[in-house]
Amino acid sequence: MPQRRIKPILLLTALFAGVVYFSYHGLYGKRGFFIHGELQERHVNLSEELERLRHERRGLEKRIDAMDSNALDPDLLDEEVRRALRYSEPDEIIVFEEMIR
Repeated sequence: MPQRRIKPILLLTALFAGVVYFSYHGLYGKRGFFIHGELQERHVNLSEELERLRHERRGLEKRIDAMDSNALDPDLLDEEVRRALRYSEPDEIIVFEEMIR
């Protein structure tokens, strides 16, 4: 008689342990219910950073296109030469970005 009674108790205990385990991980796990808000906030932050980097890339691509030998922009060339050689006219004031940061 005790043998027959132990099997249902073990089965219920195992079932209860499984329910508790999956409930806990469903609420507090890596992708659980309570983490969902943090994941959404991280998604928003990363999306904003991605858009900023795309904007920066477009600007850099414009500068690269302007340096193309077929369509060389004289103002950009002058700016780059002055920056590289640290050359200026006597009446000009130059502020380098490295000095500002």
